[in-house]
Amino acid sequence: MKKLSSLSDKTLLSMANLFRDTCSNIPVCRVVKKNKESYNYIPLPITDGPMKDTELDAIGMVTGKALMNEDIDLLNITGITESDRGGGFILSSVQRCTGINIHWANWYDSSTINAFKGDFLTAEMSPEFIMGSSLRPGLYLPEHIKKSLQKGGVVLIDDVVSTSKTLFTLKSILDMADIPLRAIVCGVEKVDYEGGSKLRETFPHIPFITVARVKIRDFTEEEELYYSFNKNFIGMSEVIGDRTVPYYIL
Repeated sequence: MKKLSSLSDKTLLSMANLFRDTCSNIPVCRVVKKNKESYNYIPLPITDGPMKDTELDAIGMVTGKALMNEDIDLLNITGITESDRGGGFILSSVQRCTGINIHWANWYDSSTINAFKGDFLTAEMSPEFIMGSSLRPGLYLPEHIKKSLQKGGVVLIDDVVSTSKTLFTLKSILDMADIPLRAIVCGVEKVDYEGGSKLRETFPHIPFITVARVKIRDFTEEEELYYSFNKNFIGMSEVIGDRTVPYYIL
């Protein structure tokens, strides 16, 4: 916490742009699902690797400082992310920098939920999130954990926001448990997918903090020639937004 408080604006901006640079000029893939539907995917290092320790530390420091500047009580609040996604990297980095409490959202099947009846809060999974026979996102909340989260509130942390379906699902789980959401933190906002816009429109009173805003751009002629061997490469990632500020609160 003391280290964060003493960070200069120049150092913070340098860290933010170090992370942003990892999001630039990445080939974008068209992914075809089993039902023949397709979507465009940017394989960002924060989700798919590799990431250097310096880059992970940078994202933790920048987002941690942003939460401090929003007067989030980092000693009495809990950060939550999916346990199986890149948000875990950001959450662990924020935890190292701030000492924030952490808890994990996970994917549970019906038999697990029934075995611990009363201790899980779950939400029905949208078709896009089907990962198995009956998996649903949820939080394991024994009574003492629930009371703690209800008192201090939660920060939702994710590696990227695309369609925002995951974050909306986690918000619905928090609502069922009467747990207040204090802020949303995402390392990267994929602006083409419009999930960030939906979050801002639906929850205008909740700070939505992101460090990098990324869109898909067309290939240059040279890039198109280089990637022509695979028709599923459809463009490149491009970082947009004001790079003279270390983070965005939208």
